Amino acid sequence: MKLSLLATASLTLALLGGSSAFAADTGSGGATATGSIAVSATVSVTCTVSGGALAFGTYASGAATSGTSTVTVDCDGDPSVTPSIAVDSGLNADTGTSAASVRRMVNGTNYLSYTLASTSGGTDLASGGTVSATQESGSQTITLYGSIPSAQEVEAGSYTDTVGLTLTY
Repeated sequence: MKLSLLATASLTLALLGGSSAFAADTGSGGATATGSIAVSATVSVTCTVSGGALAFGTYASGAATSGTSTVTVDCDGDPSVTPSIAVDSGLNADTGTSAASVRRMVNGTNYLSYTLASTSGGTDLASGGTVSATQESGSQTITLYGSIPSAQEVEAGSYTDTVGLTLTY
């Protein structure tokens, strides 16, 4: 009986960015082969925005009434992304002929005007006005300040509006 010697070849994979071609080395002392595989990843950014209710409570025409709403922004992914929130004029805005629309709550055919600002006592965020988040990733809350100006003569009842928020990141 005749025995044969079998040569064993080893294969080494290296994690190197590049092609996946393999080359054989048949130098002395046995056979080897080397190669590489391409490694990649895509990082995505996901953000959400939600707003809490702004309930002014009871309005008396002789006095201004104020309230707040908390807007929550959650972002995961690229830490260099700084989101901003555009605040629209609401469903019942009076766009009229002026350059800026007036936010209004409605009750039937009656309207009660109000403003929204990013700071207490601040300037009204015009339609499309933006509020920037200061935190790049994770969860952040932003306060919006609402005010109903005094001296509006309106009928009694429940007034409502819905304001849209558009998150850009």
